[in-house]
Amino acid sequence: MIPDIITSYEDLIRYGGNGQTISYETLFWFIEYNPNNPNYNEIEKYSILRNECLQHPLDFKDRLDKGIYKIWTRIPY
Repeated sequence: MIPDIITSYEDLIRYGGNGQTISYETLFWFIEYNPNNPNYNEIEKYSILRNECLQHPLDFKDRLDKGIYKIWTRIPY
C-alpha cells in the first residue's frame, strides 16, 4: 500500500514505478514545502511534483532526502 506522505527518494522510486523509473501517475503528486525552509512561501506552500522536478533537475533527490519538502500521494489535509 502506498503511504500518504513520501519523505525519501528511495520511497518515491519504490512506490512510484517499477523500481527504476517514476511512473506517470507520480507527476500529479503534491509537494508540500517545509515551513522551516528559508525559501518557504506561504502562498506557494504546495506545488506539483512535476514543477519541482523541472525546477531542480539535478538536486531533486537531495532536496527530498534533506527534508526541504515532502510528497503527498493524496490531496494534503
